[in-house]
Amino acid sequence: MHKKLIDALSPSVGPMKGMLQRELDRAQELLDAKTSAAQAEKDRQVAAEKAVKELFTSNNPATDTIKATTNQKAIDDAQKLIDAVTDATVKAELQKDLDRAQELLDAKTSAAQAEKDRQAAAEKAVKELFTSNNPATDTIKATTNQKAIDDAQKLIDAVTDATVKAELQKDLDRAQELLDAKTSAAQAEKDRQVAAEKAVNELFKGNDPSSDAIKAATSQKEIDDAQKLVDKVTDQAKKAELQANLDKAQDLLDASLATSGTISPNEFAVGGDKYITGTYSGDVVKISMFQNGTEFKGAAMKDGEFSFYATDKKIKKTDEIIMVAYDKNGKEIARKLVKFVVITEGKLTPVEMTIPGHNNVTGTYTGDITKIELTVNGKTYKGGTVSNGTFKFYSLDKVTSETDVVVVKGYDSTGKLLDTQTVKIKSTAPSAGTITPAVMTIPGDKNVVGTYTGAVKSLVLTVDGVEYKGGTIANGEFKFYSFDKIKSATSEVTLKAYDKVGKLLDTQTVTFK
Repeated sequence: MHKKLIDALSPSVGPMKGMLQRELDRAQELLDAKTSAAQAEKDRQVAAEKAVKELFTSNNPATDTIKATTNQKAIDDAQKLIDAVTDATVKAELQKDLDRAQELLDAKTSAAQAEKDRQAAAEKAVKELFTSNNPATDTIKATTNQKAIDDAQKLIDAVTDATVKAELQKDLDRAQELLDAKTSAAQAEKDRQVAAEKAVNELFKGNDPSSDAIKAATSQKEIDDAQKLVDKVTDQAKKAELQANLDKAQDLLDASLATSGTISPNEFAVGGDKYITGTYSGDVVKISMFQNGTEFKGAAMKDGEFSFYATDKKIKKTDEIIMVAYDKNGKEIARKLVKFVVITEGKLTPVEMTIPGHNNVTGTYTGDITKIELTVNGKTYKGGTVSNGTFKFYSLDKVTSETDVVVVKGYDSTGKLLDTQTVKIKSTAPSAGTITPAVMTIPGDKNVVGTYTGAVKSLVLTVDGVEYKGGTIANGEFKFYSFDKIKSATSEVTLKAYDKVGKLLDTQTVTFK
């Protein structure tokens, strides 16, 4: 409007018009500045309000809870935006919400630190229950007691994080189990000591080992029973003390009984004798047999001789047999190891042979056989191998016909014959074949060549009495390298053909041009 009025002035008032225009321009500048400042303030308020709201759940301070992501930096950044606001009323309202956010964060931080401190205290208390402060050792310290566990439980109860609490509780429960087991073991050991001490003391007059005299009623059984109780004690010092008193009681009982005797078992033939026999003397009234540590009672005794039925015990030569003599009180007064006269035995089972075909007599054996002997048509051959339940005897040059009478014998280490078996023989279907060597030119040809028929599988070339094995045989033709063997056309050269088991099928003379 003012612009239009100025524009309407006549040119005659030009100076006045210029002055008015300048004042109007200044007014415009001031208005623009005021409008810009108002917009800037509005923008600052919007930015600050947004920053403050975003600190709270659902971007709403009215929830009175801050987001999980709200941290001190977010609050500090919002504070900077509030500080830039110039409207005191708006600024105060924003500051009020920000201060509340700060209070909530401080409370949250304080609670988190308190929980962290509770977890640390509980974890320390639990770990210190275990060896090396490490639950993984699965052993508790000697100083760990119920109070320490109870104190740790109180600290765990104060933890609010369910996962951490469960893990700590698991370790504490294990510590409790270990303490319970330890406590139980300690009580059990105490009970064992009390029982053993009572049993030992009651062997003596006045129930007092220092009396150095045992009761008239004290027997070997009572001492043995007390020994079993002493053996169960685990405290070494206490056990040694009890054992010393028990040994004293044993010495006193032995002295009061003072019996003696001898036992002399005869040699026992394993696999032959039915009874263990022998003699005895002195105060022997009962004899037992121990087989590999197991006692068998019931030996017959008369006039200084004894016998013990042993067939049902199936004694082996590897068993340890001991005869033990006792006096009337059941006290052992003598023992002797029974010496064995071993009766060896063994059996051969030869495999049926095929001739021609098999190059060895083979089979299995049992028992004490350590060597074998082969007889072919009455002629005996020594040798062969015997190991791990099987035997083998090379026979290609000995057993040549299905009609041969072949016998294998088994012996023990002393040369005693344990078994003799005839080897069964069966024949194979006869094989046949021929060779036709080509005429050679010497010098010139380097190989003996030709054709074959039938079951030919191998060749032997003989040059002036010297035999060579080799050659190739395939598809009805053969070839035998001879350049280094046949030097002259005057050499006597023959070629022999064999089947797969070494049977000679054909012999031909090689001719020269």
